[in-house]
Amino acid sequence: MSLSGEFTGSSVFAKLTVIFMLLSNLCNWIAFTTTYWIPGTGLWRTCSIIGNTPNCRFNDGNDVEFFQATQAFVSFGFIGINVVFFLSILYIWVAKCAKNADISFWGAILAFISAGSYFIGVLIYGIETNKNFVVINLHYSYAMAILALLLEVVGGIFFLLAGKR
Repeated sequence: MSLSGEFTGSSVFAKLTVIFMLLSNLCNWIAFTTTYWIPGTGLWRTCSIIGNTPNCRFNDGNDVEFFQATQAFVSFGFIGINVVFFLSILYIWVAKCAKNADISFWGAILAFISAGSYFIGVLIYGIETNKNFVVINLHYSYAMAILALLLEVVGGIFFLLAGKR
């Protein structure tokens, strides 16, 4: 069968799993790599504009504990989303893995665990950057991280349902 034939021959839940995990992975990569969790600051770089020249520095080795915790939890979530997306592709397009209930079950479990890890990282960052009721504008990268974990939970539910059929 062709790629499109295998996709169209899959269950609705399997198709929804791949679609939701693709969208989750896109949001995941945007959130993980951009510098706008708050304006000018991402997980790995901080950038500011001095005059007309952008000035960026890496956040590796940042000694702020909440920031290190955020980086760790979001990194686990990032890896998990990529693995679950890969498993969903295997579930549909690789003959030995097609419609394998074990892959869908463990993929769904990994989706829930990595979404939980992502959620903890997002929660820590949101609470710590708005400490003492000082409102700091959380920006689009932060929103993409939230969207990625929500899409992953929905994709995980569909992955679990795909294995039941």
